Amino acid sequence: MPLTDVQIRQAKPGEKPRKLSDERGLFIEIRPAGSKLWRYRYKIDGVENVFAIGEYPEMGLADARAERDRARALVKQGRHPAHVRRIQRVKQQLENQSSFKVVALEWIASKSNISDSYRNQLTRAFTRNLFPYIGRFPIRDVSAAHLLECLRRMESRGGPHFMRSHSATGFHRCFASQSEHCAQIPTPPQHYMVPSCGSQSSIASQCPSQISPGSGMACRPTVGSAQTLLHLN
Repeated sequence: MPLTDVQIRQAKPGEKPRKLSDERGLFIEIRPAGSKLWRYRYKIDGVENVFAIGEYPEMGLADARAERDRARALVKQGRHPAHVRRIQRVKQQLENQSSFKVVALEWIASKSNISDSYRNQLTRAFTRNLFPYIGRFPIRDVSAAHLLECLRRMESRGGPHFMRSHSATGFHRCFASQSEHCAQIPTPPQHYMVPSCGSQSSIASQCPSQISPGSGMACRPTVGSAQTLLHLN
């Protein structure tokens, strides 16, 4: 018969581990110390295996059954659930190492043609405006729509155009530097992008800057203008 939550909750530990069976290979193992562990028993190629699902009560009966069903689907494909979980954990670790925040900080640190003061301003601008919202996302999952949401959030709180422009432009160039890891490079709306200082003079009227010809960056604000332009505290 299927287990009930009352049975599991009232089950007491004994001197030896004991098992309460549910359905379709699911059972709960009750250890002498009192822990209650969900397990799924299955066979592949005639060999019996046991897959550790979780611990009660952190994982309730309904969730354990749902996890059992996912594991059964893998077994039907000839795949061991534990192997699949191990692969997923490794992939997650790799994605964490390739998050937008990690990649962006590496990109900023790698820029050899900008001043230290501008590097710090760019880092702080990203930290305030982008990282809290998209910093944890794997870089391959971040889109222009995510950036647009951040830029609109900056607009709503009155952030200056210069700050939005450099956040957008830095975002785009960060992705360009990682093009081999991205299916496509998200492009922000053009009105947010910083125009080239060499070809556009309008940016000079928006921000006090020190132009660095051939630097690859449109403008570098002076240290004195950082507080005003980037709202740094």
